[in-house]
Amino acid sequence: MSLLTIKVYEIKSNIIKLIFTILFFANAELVFSQDTIMASNLSIEPSAESYYNRGVKLVIDENYYEAIVEFDKALKLNVRFEKALLNRGIAYQKMKSFREALRDFDQLILLNANSDQAHFYRGLNYYYLDKNMLALSDWERALELNPDNHQARQYIAQDCFFKGEYQLAARHYEKVLSLGYNSAELQNDLGSTYRLMNENERAIIHYKQGMALDSFNTNIYNNLASMYKKENNHEKALYILDLAIDKTSQNVRIINKKNNSGKLIINYS
Repeated sequence: MSLLTIKVYEIKSNIIKLIFTILFFANAELVFSQDTIMASNLSIEPSAESYYNRGVKLVIDENYYEAIVEFDKALKLNVRFEKALLNRGIAYQKMKSFREALRDFDQLILLNANSDQAHFYRGLNYYYLDKNMLALSDWERALELNPDNHQARQYIAQDCFFKGEYQLAARHYEKVLSLGYNSAELQNDLGSTYRLMNENERAIIHYKQGMALDSFNTNIYNNLASMYKKENNHEKALYILDLAIDKTSQNVRIINKKNNSGKLIINYS
């Protein structure tokens, strides 16, 4: 075989290899493209977390029944999903379905006995069912697990208040404030606690702070007026009562006429 023949043979071989290489990669690219197309056509099922997030949004929007449906879907995918159990229980509680709520809180405590939120909400459930001893037991357990659970602490403070344990109630209320939680109701409760402890100045301060947080809460106005009356400051007492009357008239205005449907129109402003 001549040198020229060998060279021609080598060239032909290289061309054949190149053709096979091109065909191989073209085929591989085609298969990959088909797989990509198939994958893009697959419907991706929502995760338990996505169902849970939908449920939470619905609870915030006060659509409790729809929220429970979403939590059910989340728990079907993950029966140990603690947050879904807790929030489904809360949704049932908001609907006053206390038996179903209790079932969820019990199940959550079986899964995680150290969940302070589960103990708090189960206690709240017992409270709504007038089982006050069981409620208090759960709230105390919640506080043992998490001393910063302001909800449990506030309900324990209320229990102390109604038992006449005013100093202990005041300590709990003050702790709630120190945790950064504040409301007109909390200030009113703390004012009333100090009032019964005969700490009049502190009571007045908290009533005023409550009024600043909710200028339409007439209960606080009445409590503050009674404090001024207790101190024989009748002028201030009458002034605060006049403010309460004015706020009441601003808050609800009943217009004595009927609309086209024959119903009384009530305007809230």
